[in-house]
Amino acid sequence: MITQMKSAMTSSKSRLVVLIDQEIKDSFEFLCELENRSMSNQSETLIKNFVEQGKREGKLVDRTYKKPA
Repeated sequence: MITQMKSAMTSSKSRLVVLIDQEIKDSFEFLCELENRSMSNQSETLIKNFVEQGKREGKLVDRTYKKPA
């Protein structure tokens, strides 16, 4: 049973560590609870939206950083 749980928890996702002020973290945690989402899930959603915005604005071309004009 433990082996099954381990394999179910295995993920192709990468880990990201972020250092932020405690007050911001507390507020973020509270807002995530209001939305019934984990902080990890909400963070992933925010990052995905930010990357998609960068693509729409032409900032990500072949994954190469393009300096703003």
